[in-house]
Amino acid sequence: MWTLECDGPYLANKRIWLRPGKKYLFGRTEKETRSRTSCNFIVMIISVSRQHLIISVSAVKPGSGASVHTRSEITLEDAKTKFGTVIDGQRVASGATTALKNDEHTYKLGNTPHTFQWQPVVLSVSFSSKDSKAGNDPLAALRNRLEDTDIKVINNYVIGSTTHVVQGKRNTAKGLQALINGKYIVTDSFVDALIYATTPGDLDAEESLSPLEEDFVGNWPDAMQHVPPRGKEPNERPVERFAPDPERVNVFEGYTIVFCDKGQFDTLQSPITNGGGKALYFQPKYGHTTTDELVGFVKNVAGEKGLGELEDGSEGKGVVVVKFRGNSKDDFDWAVQLGTEASLALDLRFIEQNEFMDAILMNDASVLRRPLETEENNGASVPSKPIMSLLTCT
Repeated sequence: MWTLECDGPYLANKRIWLRPGKKYLFGRTEKETRSRTSCNFIVMIISVSRQHLIISVSAVKPGSGASVHTRSEITLEDAKTKFGTVIDGQRVASGATTALKNDEHTYKLGNTPHTFQWQPVVLSVSFSSKDSKAGNDPLAALRNRLEDTDIKVINNYVIGSTTHVVQGKRNTAKGLQALINGKYIVTDSFVDALIYATTPGDLDAEESLSPLEEDFVGNWPDAMQHVPPRGKEPNERPVERFAPDPERVNVFEGYTIVFCDKGQFDTLQSPITNGGGKALYFQPKYGHTTTDELVGFVKNVAGEKGLGELEDGSEGKGVVVVKFRGNSKDDFDWAVQLGTEASLALDLRFIEQNEFMDAILMNDASVLRRPLETEENNGASVPSKPIMSLLTCT
């Protein structure tokens, strides 16, 4: 989405959205006019011509709503002024038209700087497996509603492009990636607010503008008002914790997560590596893998030899274990037993999969790794929580 702002009063000291398919005339015109296709802005400066320059934003090309690397084209035309126009410090000849290619450009009307800025909005939307199996693109209807505004709607999370993850839950792989990369997690209600903000207030009035065309900053929906509700996370955190934080980008740096469940590995590999960590998969043979094999694998990844407790005391950066369970009751019982024995041998508390989000929110992965907690049970020390699948430091 292209926006325009200036240091003077000519846009009412506001940043405005430049709607695709529209033209904007700046000059000492007789009156300010606006419609769905054009706007005239009065600039009462003696060095500014009656018709000084025209900004044109092209309509969005069909299909561009699914492409994060496309955007509407924007040009600035000097309307045959006496002195020409200065763009990015360079004077453009009178009557010349300049295509603006970068994310930000500055031009001057008189001595007043005006700034164009490209504001990417890419929604990575989650949908159910039922919707994806229906044969149709489950995002097509939403994309059709937003495409002509230059807002992108995709399914995958794209690092460096996604700005908002749209989903009903907080704790998902896409949500974890958004938190790590300093992006927002929002519900469908945020999309509804976007549609409202880009729609003219009175569809029957030709001169009616959308809220974002009036004031982009003041009318942009507050993503923090649309954070998904709490799910089964182990700790309740205030909504403010879900605000973007660029410091989280290396939250898993120094850790290597080893999973014994292929589904967990496939789901969480991306957010872990995105957060500067590594992810490995150890494939157990249900009913056959021994405790020594699991312990030996963890010790080897941690750079240690032999069996027994971890030499670093199971604190700080190092091995962490994430639970794995089987697909049947027999597999589950065997997995719990294997995890109990391995955690005792390593003196390591294994974690639940849903604990990753809290570590990201607090920007502290060390909470995932602690010595085994024990409790007295008829005189015998046992793990307070049996568990299974792993995380280790490099």
